[in-house]
Order: sequence, then structure tokens, then C-alpha cells
Amino acid sequence: MKKLFVIMIMVLLAHFSMVCAQSLSYTPPENYVAGSDEKGNELFTNSSAASIIQISVTKGVSLNAFLESFLEEQFVRQNLIVIEKKEIDPKTDKDATYIARMFVCSYFASSDDESKQTEFIRVVWFTGNDSCVVMAVATFPAMAKKILLEPIADSFKRKLKIL
Repeated sequence: MKKLFVIMIMVLLAHFSMVCAQSLSYTPPENYVAGSDEKGNELFTNSSAASIIQISVTKGVSLNAFLESFLEEQFVRQNLIVIEKKEIDPKTDKDATYIARMFVCSYFASSDDESKQTEFIRVVWFTGNDSCVVMAVATFPAMAKKILLEPIADSFKRKLKIL
């Protein structure tokens, strides 16, 4: 009887940890081409805008637990400057599909000879459910912020779905 109980628990844990990863859907903004990276994360590139979107899933972690423990200082350690933070809740935002937290960050990258610095924007979007956390990250040159920020944030809000 103990073995049956242990097997049932293992099956249930495996099922719940896989629910999120098996049912993720995302449609990127226009001109992004789908692919994947070496870790199996979804990757979308827009070579004409020097932009990339990466979506990863962490199974076995509750979104609420993650958001309670996440500290903005983690961005500072990566040399990112948080320029905007936004809480998204479907109760107050009719366009939102899920509870989410968005950070818009800025950072500088130097040329190989360090003679020139270019500012980049990184949009980090956390969403998920009781069994997983989904992190969507978009990076693009700051000079494209007026063109790309809104479509990317909107695609995360409306078109990133846990089915």
C-alpha cells in the first residue's frame, strides 16, 4: 500500500510540474522569427531591429511565492537600472490575461575597443500560476524604445498564455 501511495504522489508531482511547460503559447510582435536556444527556451529574433525575446519556464515554483521573494537588487547585480516597474492584474486591467510583474530596465554595452557605449532596454516580464513561473525577456537598443516597447509589452500581456 505504501508503494502505491508513493507512486501516486510521484505521478501527481510530475503532472503538476509539467502542466505549465506543456501548455505555453506565445505570439510575438510583427517581424520576430521563432526559434529556440540550446536550453530549449523559446527564442524570437528581429534582426532588423537588433532585438531578441526569450521565454523560459521554471517548473515547480508558484508565481506568488516567486514574486514575494524576488528583489529588484537582483537587477542591480546584473548592471541593470530599473526605469519602470508595473504590476499587471486582470481584475483591474481588462486586457491582461494573467497576474504579472513587468520591469523595464536600461543598461550599457561597450564596443570591443570600448570606444563607444550603446544603451539597451531590457523588458522582463514574470507571470505564471501555482505550478510554474514564466519569464519573458526582450532586449533591444534604447533608440528603438518608442517603436518596440509598447508592442512587446502588449504581446506579453495579451499573447503569452498558459493554457
